[in-house]
Amino acid sequence: MAKDAVVSPVRAPFTTYESPAGPGELHEEVRTDSAARHAVGELLTCPFCLGQWVGTAFGAGLVFAPRATRLVAATFASVAVADFLQFGYSALQSKES
Repeated sequence: MAKDAVVSPVRAPFTTYESPAGPGELHEEVRTDSAARHAVGELLTCPFCLGQWVGTAFGAGLVFAPRATRLVAATFASVAVADFLQFGYSALQSKES
């Protein structure tokens, strides 16, 4: 979420586009025109900071909306498994050639 091109419209009010950073990733700089924009921009572009907020949201979600939170968590888990399998497949292909 911190560097993904698909989520860039969410970050756009708080960052400025600089350049591509890899497949599907963007390098964006935090805006400095106001303290609030700068603070939110830092939180949205830092993967470590964003991880804390996502974890907190999941914790609150499990308390207030457990069924919906479990659905989102299962979706994220299935995407993580798919990514892991893709990396494994790519590693096997590179060893083969």
